Amino acid sequence: MPNMTDRIRPRMSGRIPVQIPIEYQIDGEWLKGVVIDLSVGGIRILTSQVVEKGIKLRINFSLGGEEELLITGDVSNINAREIPDFGVRNLVGVNFPGLTEAEKKKLQDFILNQRYYTRLYRPTKGTDYLEEQNLKKAAALLKELE
Repeated sequence: MPNMTDRIRPRMSGRIPVQIPIEYQIDGEWLKGVVIDLSVGGIRILTSQVVEKGIKLRINFSLGGEEELLITGDVSNINAREIPDFGVRNLVGVNFPGLTEAEKKKLQDFILNQRYYTRLYRPTKGTDYLEEQNLKKAAALLKELE
């Protein structure tokens, strides 16, 4: 019988769907992408670029205010995904292992604010449909940025 440490742990913090333009740096080159979901522990980026698992990224984005966050994260997973009308794009999971308390607070405040807003306007469709719609919006935004 598996012990407690063998079980899959639930996420340490909830994720929220978003479409936030970002820039991320690989080998000194700044590239564009769109954050499609966000938590205090990490993000998932939609990008046209090929990104390798295990590398470090410098990520620059705004949470709606004028102040931008510059965070370093580790690429934890990559999945290619066909998005209707936009072709294949990459979904890149990035963990934030070394956030400062101030960065955590900014992310937590943004997430709580977004959750409050989504409670006011509850979706009537299922989660698969909502994820597909989020990906389509993010892909359209990515196309504009490129």
